[in-house]
Amino acid sequence: MKKILILCILITFAFKSEAQTDINNYKYIVIPLQYEFLKGKDTYRLNTVTRVLFKGEGFDVYFNEEQLPEDLFNDRCKALYADVKEVKGGFRKTKLEIILKDCNGKLVLKSDVGQSGENNHEKRHREALADAFKSIEKLNYSYKPKEKQEVNTEEKVAVKNVEEKVDAVTVMEIEDLKREKEVKKEKPVIKVETKKETEKTPTTKDTNRLIAKSIPQGFQILNAKSKIFMTLLKTAAEDVYIVKGEDAIVFKSGIKWMYSANDGTSKVSKELDIKF
Repeated sequence: MKKILILCILITFAFKSEAQTDINNYKYIVIPLQYEFLKGKDTYRLNTVTRVLFKGEGFDVYFNEEQLPEDLFNDRCKALYADVKEVKGGFRKTKLEIILKDCNGKLVLKSDVGQSGENNHEKRHREALADAFKSIEKLNYSYKPKEKQEVNTEEKVAVKNVEEKVDAVTVMEIEDLKREKEVKKEKPVIKVETKKETEKTPTTKDTNRLIAKSIPQGFQILNAKSKIFMTLLKTAAEDVYIVKGEDAIVFKSGIKWMYSANDGTSKVSKELDIKF
């Protein structure tokens, strides 16, 4: 089944560059002096080995108990925070993976699982760590501050194409609204007077209003009865979300939020009144 064009573009660029772009945005690595799966600080000198490996890739590395440089002390988000986890399974083998998170605890990178079957405990742990680090070496880290990064030419073209499609949809919706207004003008208005004060009923705008509730993966969109209308999942593009369970996206066009779907046989495009 075909996916909608915009969704394919967004997913392609997200998977193509997300890991390397993210890791290149960070200047520092902060490493704990003790890993949770081991007893004591710098057991098997594993924390020191981690530091040496990251330094070899060009990172500025500090232990979490060291005095940090001034710019990192003032802005913790300039660093990635490393951890090493033991992966269970495997007879007489040690399996380790390296975890990198940002200052908010969000996972940025998880290495491949490294392993070793050496008899010596210290050597086995070091070999497993070095094996896991190979997948990080392949990223060819080079520090590039976020504000200095330029948008890839292909991404610019993709965004331009999306904007053109959004503009075309918007023009069609405006024409539809104009026709609806003309039809309403032709119909006579009948006023009904009642002595009793009628209860105020919700307007169409009120009943169509949707409320966005933030969740870790994106937003839950609630209707006027506070029931879940849809779930939006974040993408690499700003103000563009994938609709969970549907071949559709929700994106912002100007000040409007648009819903666009394509299941391969039919297309749907409409405006949503979402309050974020």
